[in-house]
Amino acid sequence: MRRNKLEQLRIDLEMEGYQPGSPQFDAQLLGRQVEACQEMQGVAGCDACPAFDSCEIIKQHLRDIRYGVEIKNGSDGRS
Repeated sequence: MRRNKLEQLRIDLEMEGYQPGSPQFDAQLLGRQVEACQEMQGVAGCDACPAFDSCEIIKQHLRDIRYGVEIKNGSDGRS
């Protein structure tokens, strides 16, 4: 039985040691969703995608990068 892409991304993150439901897990998942979407759309970056202006995934991912989660050290930078 073949798993869907999102389920596989979640499984991969768990196998890498991320705790489901943690800010780090959620931030990593969004980042990987963005990468997978870029691959499926065949674009080099989100700004080249016709759905960029309405895409909630990239908006949240960019917020995480700018204001949110410190993924590498496992701390949540939100106040």
